Amino acid sequence: MPGVALPDSLYRAEKPLIVCLIASTGRISQVREYREFGAGGDHGKSDYTDRAVIAEELKYARSLAARNDWPIIDVTRRSIEETAAAILALKHQRG
Repeated sequence: MPGVALPDSLYRAEKPLIVCLIASTGRISQVREYREFGAGGDHGKSDYTDRAVIAEELKYARSLAARNDWPIIDVTRRSIEETAAAILALKHQRG
């Protein structure tokens, strides 16, 4: 989240595998709308589900990953199993 500092321990870890998981703006908005609906929240437009706000969050995540050389996996159309396999492949590549 933009404006939320990551813990210092993240940067001090030795040989960590930090992977940035992203999804499309539309998919994130949809998931958040379902989450709000399930939580009994109001069903109006909020920053939480606003696609422009989400696009900025994704832009921030991509820039953070690029600055730190963290791989990015787009999980928009991936199953949990496919995502896990991709992460394990990255782990094996990095030794």
